[in-house]
Amino acid sequence: MRFPTLSSSGYAAFTLAALLVAACGSNPGFSGPSYPGGAGTNPVGPQANNGAVAVPSGAMVSATPGAASASASPSAKTTALSVAGATARLAYDGSAPNPSAAQRILILSFSVDNPTTKSASVRRLSIAPVGDQRAPLPVSDASMNSKPLKPGSGAFSSPGTPSPIATATSLNVPASQDSAVQVIALAVPDAIAAYKQLAVTFFPDKGPALASATLDVAPADVSLTPLDSKSPKGALSVDSMEVGGLAMAGAGQHYKVTFAVTNAGTTPMLIDQFVIKPPKGAVTKVSLLVNMLPRTTTSFITVVVPYDGKTLPSGSYQVTATSHGATVASGTGDIL
Repeated sequence: MRFPTLSSSGYAAFTLAALLVAACGSNPGFSGPSYPGGAGTNPVGPQANNGAVAVPSGAMVSATPGAASASASPSAKTTALSVAGATARLAYDGSAPNPSAAQRILILSFSVDNPTTKSASVRRLSIAPVGDQRAPLPVSDASMNSKPLKPGSGAFSSPGTPSPIATATSLNVPASQDSAVQVIALAVPDAIAAYKQLAVTFFPDKGPALASATLDVAPADVSLTPLDSKSPKGALSVDSMEVGGLAMAGAGQHYKVTFAVTNAGTTPMLIDQFVIKPPKGAVTKVSLLVNMLPRTTTSFITVVVPYDGKTLPSGSYQVTATSHGATVASGTGDIL
């Protein structure tokens, strides 16, 4: 059988076409889009075992170094808008008499990108649980909470998937612009707080959804991670404080305080209260039991605190850990 052959001019044209295809494949303009990670910036935590750095995850107790971390990277579905830099975590309610037994507060942080030629308005968020629920804390670790966990608390399974909840918001995004970072908070039922992931959908005043994102949710429960054997010995300390304002339904202002506690010594210490003091205004006393074992550091603890003034003051905020009324450690941080 004879195969057709190319003339010299045909061969040259074929070679030129092949070179153009190869150039297009290697040119960045023809490659797929690159999306940066959407996780927010977390405060740097105390040094954990094997050099791992604890992040504000509040993950369940684990003897595995670094297991106290949790990702908050979103999986976004875009309609008209897109969601960027979104994170979700649960926090303690600093205004509750017993924060461990009270409903958790969900803190959402995000920005919205409007690539369209028209301004967009977000007026409502719908929050629905997806995926799996968290496993309950082991019995030996539940003693760290001021009230032992039981069925009906946020860490236990409940029959059926709970219905979504909604919260009002007011966000206007001009055409072809990104919004500023929004930080909002709302109390969530235990049945929703039990889930590892939440789907957050953004709605206008009327009409279909504008965007949605599925977020990993960092839990509030306090956990301990052993310190590295080479970590220097020392006293109990409150570390890596981060303070920031947020929007929350209800009268007055609110702010969040995130911190960790490290016991670098060889003696256990039972903390029964954290005293949170802003530069101006009332002091908030948060009853929260944390049994600090020797040579351990906690996961990051986040508390949402009400403020009775019109605006949050700038300056240094202080967190003091006490045991039976005596101060055992303290730390400070400026509001962001």
